[in-house]
Amino acid sequence: MAETDCIKKEFMYALFALSLTKDKQIQYNSPGCISCDLIEDFLLYSRLYEEKMQGKLNHDVLNAINSVREGIDELDMHDCFDNDDLDKAEWESVREISKKALIILGINNMDLPAYVEIGNGVWVKEDYRDTNM
Repeated sequence: MAETDCIKKEFMYALFALSLTKDKQIQYNSPGCISCDLIEDFLLYSRLYEEKMQGKLNHDVLNAINSVREGIDELDMHDCFDNDDLDKAEWESVREISKKALIILGINNMDLPAYVEIGNGVWVKEDYRDTNM
């Protein structure tokens, strides 16, 4: 898979994961710190996606991405690994903003890969289990 395609896929996964309910976010992103992983994945892959697509993303898409970032900036994170943070109104706002961004990007639904353990405490997305990363 080409680098740009991989980055786009990871960006879409990260955005879609932010739009999920708390229970589905936990199911998708376990093991690990759910809130930190969701945020860090989106911030990383949205930046890389914008860099790779420089000049090719329309104003609405860029605004949608920035709206999600602004929502993330409003989160009041307390303790890593405290999934109760995902119940807060600020998280619900991020979910709603992410859903709107998905609509702008034309994404209705997608299947997210499961994480699988490939070694002692080493986890990867199922998509990448058999690749040389």
